[in-house]
Amino acid sequence: MADGFSREISRVVAGQLAEVAGYESVQDSAAEVLGELLIKYITELSASSHGYAELANRTAINVHDILLALDDLGTSVPELQNYLSSLTTDDNTFAHPLPQYPIQKPGRKLPTFQDKKETPPPHIPPFLPAFPDKHTYVQTPKFPGHEQDPAKQTQMVQQARRQAEKSLVKLHYSLTNPGQQGLQDGAPAGPPAAAAGAGGGGAAPFGI
Repeated sequence: MADGFSREISRVVAGQLAEVAGYESVQDSAAEVLGELLIKYITELSASSHGYAELANRTAINVHDILLALDDLGTSVPELQNYLSSLTTDDNTFAHPLPQYPIQKPGRKLPTFQDKKETPPPHIPPFLPAFPDKHTYVQTPKFPGHEQDPAKQTQMVQQARRQAEKSLVKLHYSLTNPGQQGLQDGAPAGPPAAAAGAGGGGAAPFGI
């Protein structure tokens, strides 16, 4: 959305620059290309200025960084001053009023101990962010519902193991007996060797 807004502004600026240059009209495709060039020029100017600021161990850009960046892009200060002096007040005014751009969203402020009217520990000042809700950091059970009963924990583990063994028997039976109906869910799940056949003619599963 921000990119589209920037492109629309650049198209209007390109049209105004064409009007200042003496053109009576401009095609949409030409205004689009001029707008893209304007965006690219401003982007390169900003990146170069930022690079000079970092080279000087600064985080903020000043006018000297911009002048060096303009020189890199082949624009001299006297030429820029001559161009600006040739413009009138109406030429320097944008066609439409613009809000502050880009819009900076306010940062998220975490509630402090004072905001939540809570008493912090002795080593934490009350103006710092408060702790999150207790359910986000208290110990949570591994087995919902009956996690406190060791016997039920063991029972669930054994049940899961039996289910895995039953699935393994069905898989081996389907591989060793292609084209036959597989074991029914109600059939007892014996060891893999029994699923291979009672006659002993089949090879033992899994190389046993």
